Amino acid sequence: KVPIIVVGYRSGSGVEVEADISVGTIFEDVEKGFADRCIRRLCAMCPKALHLVRIIKLWAKVERVNKAYDGFLNSLGWTLLALYFLMERSELSCGDIDIEEPDERGLGADPS
Repeated sequence: KVPIIVVGYRSGSGVEVEADISVGTIFEDVEKGFADRCIRRLCAMCPKALHLVRIIKLWAKVERVNKAYDGFLNSLGWTLLALYFLMERSELSCGDIDIEEPDERGLGADPS
């Protein structure tokens, strides 16, 4: 439901880069970037979470199971699955997820 544009680039040497671009700042009362900020908070609370997420996302890319339009989880889905795994093992707590870090939205940004 969120307007997304998928753009890609392939260099002459065959290196591929793909990015999703969303449009707008608020959709159904959820501010753009909210999920990203929550994920950053969780990874800051548990450094092993960041390493686990990176390894899983790299594995998913290598195995080509990271494309939602092919019927797999996208990158965000793999990230959330890894974080949930750590929560289930009590290695990560989401109790402090609502506490916003200073300047989390950029220097001088309004936190409300």
